[in-house]
Amino acid sequence: MVHRLRRRPSWLRLFRHPQKRPRCLPHPRTLFCFAVFSILSCWLILPYDNTIRQATRWTLQNIQSIFLPLRSSEKWVFANPPTYPVSLTTDTLVIVKTGYGTRHRLNPWFEALSIGNNNTAASLHDFLIIADFATNPKTHIQFQNQTLPVYDVVSETIFNREVLLHHESSHPRFKKYRQLQGAISSGDSDLAMKLSKSMGWELDALKFLSGLELAYQKFPSKKWYILADDDTYLVRTSLLPLLSNLDSSEAHYIGNAVGDFKTRFAHGGSSVILSQGAMRKLIVENPRKLALSQVESLDEVWGDRLLARALVRVGVFLEEKYSRLFNGEGPRYSRVKADRLCSPVVAFHGLAKEEDMLQVGRWFGNSTGVVLWGDLWDIVSQEGQDGWEGVEWSWREQAKEEGSAVLTDGAGDGESDFSTSSTSHTEAKEKNLKMEGKNGVHKNWDHVVRFDENVVVVEGVPSPEDCAMKCRGSNSRFMRSKCLAWTWEADKALGGKKKIRAGKCYLAPWMVFGQNSMGRSSGVNQVRLRELEESCLRG
Repeated sequence: MVHRLRRRPSWLRLFRHPQKRPRCLPHPRTLFCFAVFSILSCWLILPYDNTIRQATRWTLQNIQSIFLPLRSSEKWVFANPPTYPVSLTTDTLVIVKTGYGTRHRLNPWFEALSIGNNNTAASLHDFLIIADFATNPKTHIQFQNQTLPVYDVVSETIFNREVLLHHESSHPRFKKYRQLQGAISSGDSDLAMKLSKSMGWELDALKFLSGLELAYQKFPSKKWYILADDDTYLVRTSLLPLLSNLDSSEAHYIGNAVGDFKTRFAHGGSSVILSQGAMRKLIVENPRKLALSQVESLDEVWGDRLLARALVRVGVFLEEKYSRLFNGEGPRYSRVKADRLCSPVVAFHGLAKEEDMLQVGRWFGNSTGVVLWGDLWDIVSQEGQDGWEGVEWSWREQAKEEGSAVLTDGAGDGESDFSTSSTSHTEAKEKNLKMEGKNGVHKNWDHVVRFDENVVVVEGVPSPEDCAMKCRGSNSRFMRSKCLAWTWEADKALGGKKKIRAGKCYLAPWMVFGQNSMGRSSGVNQVRLRELEESCLRG
């Protein structure tokens, strides 16, 4: 018997669940394009100084530094003819920043600069001095037949219309500035000096933007504007090829990079360089954004960071690839690292004492070529100082002691590509090496000097020679790639008929000309330095 399925009544079909059609998912390529479009749209909408945008730039730069070579090529230094010819005499303005408490540095600053500052393309001629006080005709600075007044640019900030609208007259910096001016006008120089030393940094932050505005007002056609402190020395022969490599009509902001991802800025003490394009963008094209930065200056701690934030607002960012050319220290304590051994050095900082500034002027004023980081020891050792007589030796000589040829003037085919300082390496060879031991151990000396978190400390090293071996990487390839100088310090002596020494070994990723340090022994990584210098010509 066949049973037939009874059809469900038509009215029951109304309650039947509709069949679900399969969803059509977007193609992965479409999703990717949409994500990229969304990110780019957000990136374009965000202001230049947005934290997300700043953090992204910081991350990308760190990633780039990992995959790029340790040392970038510096062939542009010797480009002939230069890409963008520049005359320091006619195309640059140096803005010298000082204060009432440091005004005594101005005369040594100009005296040091006058050494070798002849009428050549590498001579500086135009200057603007900015401060928290003003000079009168009797106290103006005299330099090479020029009379240079000191301009009080802090008053320009204090009495700026936008600043007055946003800040009460009772703001602490208003009061401090009025106190300083009152002491100066009353002739109480002791009180003025005391006030200047106690509040100098606060008033210093008010000089940057107003100083640049004044500079552009008085010298609107300069290609380059260089902001330098009164304890900063500019190496003219290194500055010239740097500027000749860049187009001044484009926005360039160059200096020694410091800071975190929120704000990367050029360290003011190491000098700051701005192109005509950057100045025009900041001062001419965006006056409202500049005024906003002026308002913020009364609450900013560091003026160089304030300047960076003002530039970021208008889309001008620090070019960190040139950071290694700037130096925040004096020549004797400059930390020479692997990434800059063959790079030019443009500026020195921390020369507050008159004798230090004049000494550096004698060392570098008559240089006839580009001064490289690797040349500093040869130049510094020309003239002995109290406490380090006899330290007339070159790290190149140490490298040669290891049995390998070192690049010198006239090496190879007779050309000198990287030995360009006023002191030839041939002269350095003739110097009396005060070295002891086959591993280049220099007793009672320190080539590390600064013992921070970047210095590796190895305990229980029995001798200076063993410390030198660790720096050269006999036990660790990682150490060889990082260590450029070492210092050994005796830690303790064990008893017995024959005393066994043990000490600490400090391994640094830099080398310093150094200083006397009783009880310590020090040296450099000859193997690594030889490899780095030989790579200069290949770069």
